[in-house]
Amino acid sequence: MKRLLLLLCVILPCICMAQGRIVRGVVFGPNDTPLVGATVNAVNSSEWTRTTQGGNFEFSVSPNVTYVEAVMGGFISKCAEIDGSVLIIRLKQDKKYAENKA
Repeated sequence: MKRLLLLLCVILPCICMAQGRIVRGVVFGPNDTPLVGATVNAVNSSEWTRTTQGGNFEFSVSPNVTYVEAVMGGFISKCAEIDGSVLIIRLKQDKKYAENKA
C-alpha cells in the first residue's frame, strides 16, 4: 500500500504538469468581419486549429507555448501573446496577394 501511495505521489504531479491549457479567441478581418477557416498555430509547436463560425477558435496548447499565430490566405499573418484572456486577433488584407489575383 505504501508503494502504491508513493508511486501516485510521484506520477500524479508529472501528469498534471504535462497537461496543456485551453486557448480561446476570435479572428477578424477588415471591418470586424469574423474569418471562418483561418488557421491558428501555437508558435514553436505542432498544435493548431481552424476557426469556426463567428471566427472562433479553441484548442489545447502545451504549457510552454506563449504565442499563437493566425494565418489565412489573402491576409497578413499575425501573432498574439497568450495571456489567459480570450484573444482577439485582427488580420489585415495582404495587398500584394490581391494584386496578384487580379
